[in-house]
Amino acid sequence: SQQAVWNGLDYFCKELSALGVPFIPSQGNFVLLDVQRDATEVFQQCLRQGVILRTVKEYGLPTHLRMSVGLEDENKWAIQALTHTLQ
Repeated sequence: SQQAVWNGLDYFCKELSALGVPFIPSQGNFVLLDVQRDATEVFQQCLRQGVILRTVKEYGLPTHLRMSVGLEDENKWAIQALTHTLQ
């Protein structure tokens, strides 16, 4: 539902802010975040944890990833994987 997407976006924004990860707010079902390092490496480390984030290098953003909203548990898992990877 649209409410679930909004809740997921709010959650991502809150958690990314707490992690100090810059992001671009979205009206879609995803957040564009700047991991401030090679996004492909972060993508691969998150993938090993079962979380798929999308690189956007083809748009000229080599340090950014696209994180889509999922179910509540999936959103928490994505943030946990990202937190673990960025530590």
